[in-house]
Amino acid sequence: MKAASSKSPARSLLVVATLVAILTTGLIAVLVFNNHSPAPDISGNVVQPPRPLGTFSLLDHHGNTFTQDELLGRWHFVSYGFTYCPDICPMTLVTLSQLMDRLQAEGDTDDLGALFYTVDSERDTVEQLAAYVPHFHDDFVGLTTNQPENAKGFEQGLGIVAFIDEDERRENPERYNVSHGMTLYLLNPRGQLQAVFTPDINRHGIRQFSVDQLYEDYRALRAYAR
Repeated sequence: MKAASSKSPARSLLVVATLVAILTTGLIAVLVFNNHSPAPDISGNVVQPPRPLGTFSLLDHHGNTFTQDELLGRWHFVSYGFTYCPDICPMTLVTLSQLMDRLQAEGDTDDLGALFYTVDSERDTVEQLAAYVPHFHDDFVGLTTNQPENAKGFEQGLGIVAFIDEDERRENPERYNVSHGMTLYLLNPRGQLQAVFTPDINRHGIRQFSVDQLYEDYRALRAYAR
């Protein structure tokens, strides 16, 4: 009886030590594979975990093929719309251009790109984008497609929503409007959707993005995803 009693505490200690080791190993794994720091408070939503895009094949405004592989290794802001847009699209691109200029002045755009995706590929050909996109910034890349089915992975992965009234397009094939959301996206260097930015409403009741807010949000997201 005494021999059994003397082994019992040792056995208990061994069990406890084993459990502690297991729990410690599990905790380390959780800390390594899960970011426990709170997501930054941005003007929009941080995507947790970052969402991969589907397979896609687009054309940039130079006529080159642009696939998900072109997203790897760099952060990317993504804006979308159409070149015939009278207000929202150019206003957003001007804001994005100012943001890029600010970051370039700080020498911090080596791993950052900016994309403009058209939701009106019928009118926005490669040539049309080539005449439009550089007007806002030399480093912007315009994206279109001549095969809409090849763009589904890109559009669905980001959650892009747009609508063209087919009756209006038939009546005015050169001047129809395209209804679309007002959103900016941020892709991380793995080509995943990291954040979705939404515009503020200014004192005139107009929705628009703020250069200062985008700058602070971008900085916060870079630090968070590090």
